[in-house]
Amino acid sequence: MEEKNLDEKKLILLVDDDPVNLKRAQLILAKEGYAIAATLSGKQALSFLEKRKPDIILLDINMPEMDGFEVLEHIKANTEWSEIPVIFLTADNDQETEVKGLRQGAVDFVTKPFMEDIVKQRVKHILELNHLQKQLQAEVERQTAKAEERRRQVEEMSFQTVHALADAIDAKDKYTNAHSSRVSTYSVALAEELGWDKSKVADLKYAALLHDVGKIGVPDTILNKAAKLTEVEYSIIKSHTISGADIMKSITSVPGADLVARNHHERYDGTGYPDHLAGDNIPDMARIVCIADAYDAMNSRRVYRNSLPKETIRRELVEGSGSQFDPNYVSAFIRMMDEGKLDEFEESSKIVHMSEDSAVLLSHVMKSAFEGGYSAHTDALTGLPLRAVAEQRIKAEMLEKNGCLILIDLDNLKKVNDIYGHTYGDVLLKGIGELLALYSDSGVAARLGGDEFLLYLPTDNKSEVETTLRSLYDGFARKIQGNVMFASNSLSSGICFTTPEDEYEVVYSSADKALYFAKQNGKGRYHFFDNQSDGEEKNSDIDIDKLMNTVSIAGDYEGAMKVEYREFTRLFEYSRKMKRRYSYEEQLVLITVNTEDVGSAPLEKLENAVNALENAIRNTVRTVDVCCRYSSLQFLVVLFGTGQEQVPDIVGRIFDDFYSSCGDSGVKLEYITTEIE
Repeated sequence: MEEKNLDEKKLILLVDDDPVNLKRAQLILAKEGYAIAATLSGKQALSFLEKRKPDIILLDINMPEMDGFEVLEHIKANTEWSEIPVIFLTADNDQETEVKGLRQGAVDFVTKPFMEDIVKQRVKHILELNHLQKQLQAEVERQTAKAEERRRQVEEMSFQTVHALADAIDAKDKYTNAHSSRVSTYSVALAEELGWDKSKVADLKYAALLHDVGKIGVPDTILNKAAKLTEVEYSIIKSHTISGADIMKSITSVPGADLVARNHHERYDGTGYPDHLAGDNIPDMARIVCIADAYDAMNSRRVYRNSLPKETIRRELVEGSGSQFDPNYVSAFIRMMDEGKLDEFEESSKIVHMSEDSAVLLSHVMKSAFEGGYSAHTDALTGLPLRAVAEQRIKAEMLEKNGCLILIDLDNLKKVNDIYGHTYGDVLLKGIGELLALYSDSGVAARLGGDEFLLYLPTDNKSEVETTLRSLYDGFARKIQGNVMFASNSLSSGICFTTPEDEYEVVYSSADKALYFAKQNGKGRYHFFDNQSDGEEKNSDIDIDKLMNTVSIAGDYEGAMKVEYREFTRLFEYSRKMKRRYSYEEQLVLITVNTEDVGSAPLEKLENAVNALENAIRNTVRTVDVCCRYSSLQFLVVLFGTGQEQVPDIVGRIFDDFYSSCGDSGVKLEYITTEIE
């Protein structure tokens, strides 16, 4: 039935067993231009509804045979009538009756005897409201239909994009064209055979298409190598599972894709890679893709062999049940083989993929973007690539050659943001981005987030790295020169060299440790993880006058011992005043862990040495003396009532305690001292 416009003549159905009331209602509403239909009982009303659908019903409650509540129950139970608004007519002024009627679906009440204006206004109001509701419902349905169509179009575009990406990955290996599409098709067929719900099957379709996405970072020379892979080359191949998971973990629109990418080479007996998961601990999607992947590999021509006969493939699947494959899943897959279901998939046009030329072209475009450093995933403020994009490039380059990973931290950004506002902090960050962008042609630069940046250089020459860092530091100094609000800002860096055998996460952790030591040593410095060399000066080579001046100014470093650095500076100033007043002798001693003779992995040794030195100081100095940790490798001690001639004995006891606990660790201590004036 077509919806009427509000200005068209509305049909009102009156239901009342009292002819007088019925006639009065007819006269009142007819004057308003409504079409009126009248019935004397509930049964007559229901018969009328079978023939015509009114716009509104005025229904008496107290009627013989079938009262108004029963009639309303019939109306609401019929899908054709349930949306017709019903106003109850009643002589009762009973709250309980009204509540019952509203609960059953009545929209209003009119009491008898009728007040003409009330009847007209109630009917007009309900008709207008009902018209608006119908309009709103129609609009919602229209917008829902449009949204569903857009969703369908986006889904179709997304599926085509995923297919294009999968084909681009396959195009890197000339022997695996359309491999990902076939694996997706076999995986979906197996999941449907196992009775998975449609939503999960849809997720599996996309996840399976992208199971080898990590191969973007594997060199083509390794993928297409005809000879046997070396151990290193095989480890590079295996790394595609981790790289793929890293790529997919941020893509929430494909649920489970990261787990499939990471775990599709796990084995049911726990001997697979990369996590050595076993049994049901392997994600169910990955267990399915494992079977589909193995089947397509055996059923396709590869660089090292032709496709295998079906009998051989079946035997391999049977023998792999319970060791490589989930026994229940592979049993269902073998049954599908025996029933010829997989043959129809192989011949079917359901396996859709790009033409070889298009796939190769897209692969080249992706490879150029990948190697050239361009990505749409860039930081809006600095213009540098974001972390995930940069790390994928770095991982790929690390597999090819030696290099250097540098973590860079902007010192005291929070101070600028708190005092001057984030706008000024953004100026600093943007400036660093401009400086690091200069190295994007030869290396990889990125913003990690907040005040942290990353720079990868394809060199293992320490002098080149130091030259680059000095240039970077000088450039930053020039940018902030003359700006008093940036006086406390500097750059600190941690550096670690890389080889093709290194794992990115380990190298990153090592560079992060070196950065920690650089910042602990006073900020504005850089440290190499391998030998802890300082970019500006040796830790022990510090001017004592400069140190005195630094200590006399309140700092912002928190010491590792009981007295924080701020508190230490206050006590230091207090001791100077006491000395002047009472002529005390007081000595300031700086004890340093010497890094020159430390071995090839210094950070662990240095951490142990620093802890031992802290304990030695605690065990030796008196409770009246004050001490704190000045930097990552240094401690400050104020000796009260002590002359210069006594310092060597006190320091000697500290050194003896230290060496007795550290032994022959190759770590040496040095100290310098001055009398507090």
